[in-house]
Amino acid sequence: MPTVVWLHARTALRLARAGVRYLCQGQAVSATYGRMTTTEFQHINARQAWANWRIIPRNLSGHLPIDRPLAVLDLCCGTGESTRALAWWLPRGSHLLGLELDPRFAAIAAERTYVTREQEEVSATICCGSVLEPFPDGSGASLGDATLDLVHASGSIGCHFPPAQSRSIVRECARVLKDDGLALLDSGSHGTTAAELAAIAREYGLIEIGRSRSWWFDRYRQLVLRKSGR
Repeated sequence: MPTVVWLHARTALRLARAGVRYLCQGQAVSATYGRMTTTEFQHINARQAWANWRIIPRNLSGHLPIDRPLAVLDLCCGTGESTRALAWWLPRGSHLLGLELDPRFAAIAAERTYVTREQEEVSATICCGSVLEPFPDGSGASLGDATLDLVHASGSIGCHFPPAQSRSIVRECARVLKDDGLALLDSGSHGTTAAELAAIAREYGLIEIGRSRSWWFDRYRQLVLRKSGR
């Protein structure tokens, strides 16, 4: 963990000196990450990549079926670190879909191999696009209604999306999730807080059944939201 914190802090300071502040919102997000090299992004994302391996199993445990293949969407997947953590905990035969705005990061994610803890390869499709538009299915069309078991986001909604934009994301999550499907969505003071996110989720039939953070000093919490079958 000390190495991860050092990598993150040193890179954030160097970028800030160059006028690049990664904790931004709106139209600035695309431009800001576009000014980073892929290595700088991976260093900035190192803390979150570490956190994913703690918070994803914690929030999936007991909440998602493990006796059948699952269809999973990883929002703002970056270079595939969160997608890799998700794959590790999925049942065999599952399919992963990653969505990333930056084409350089999406290309790296697309080249990765994703495996379960049994070392079985997980089928994965990485798409380049915005989470503020209808979620794609990887073939050029939009995902159908009620087609996914799980939608995941980490290091994004709590960092970069104000409530108005988060509402669009949550609405789309509710559309593509099956009844009783799960959304694991992060929250934080720089973007949308946990209270704001939970309130928005309720409007679209997503009920909070848990929340946690990766460790005691983590500023961001991930909410576990279940789609009601109403």
